[in-house]
Amino acid sequence: MKKKLYQNKRWLIREYLENQRSPKMIAEEFNVTALAIRYYLKLHNIPLRNKTEAAQIRRDREKAEINSWEI
Repeated sequence: MKKKLYQNKRWLIREYLENQRSPKMIAEEFNVTALAIRYYLKLHNIPLRNKTEAAQIRRDREKAEINSWEI
């Protein structure tokens, strides 16, 4: 059985750490739960963000989105 991308350590590092995607965002792409993504993050010893870090990333993403609307 072929591994799904979200099961691959390098792919998860790139998407979760480098691209700062949330487990929920990744999960929606593959039609799985955020819990499944967290399972693989933990399995590969990829450090999970705390709530404060996650909230800051979300705020930064929202600001960038709003700024992209400006002319």
